[in-house]
Amino acid sequence: METEPEAAKTASTQRPLTWPPSGKFGFQEPVSRDAQTAVDAIAKEALELGWTEAQLYQNRGQLKFPSGGEYGLICFLRGNRKIVGVTAQAIRLKAPSGSIAKYYSKRPGVKHPAITHI
Repeated sequence: METEPEAAKTASTQRPLTWPPSGKFGFQEPVSRDAQTAVDAIAKEALELGWTEAQLYQNRGQLKFPSGGEYGLICFLRGNRKIVGVTAQAIRLKAPSGSIAKYYSKRPGVKHPAITHI
């Protein structure tokens, strides 16, 4: 039986660095293997909470990153940011400085505590 890090490493080598792999897109944001491994490590949990593969992995879009809201979490894992929490509402990222950023879901029916709903 594979240990957890080995399972994540195997998943990372199987997932393409271009997502979605086909279709017409004007732009593609490069992503690192480290970012890919980090997203692979939380993908199962995030998908069970209702996140989509596009929200996690998409690195191609009609507009240049970060415009358009098409790009997934994987594109925001730069500068040694680490994933430190996953909920249905947001995925928390921690920078080396200690600051926390949240990557929010844009799914219908998911309420965000920082957004006032009228």
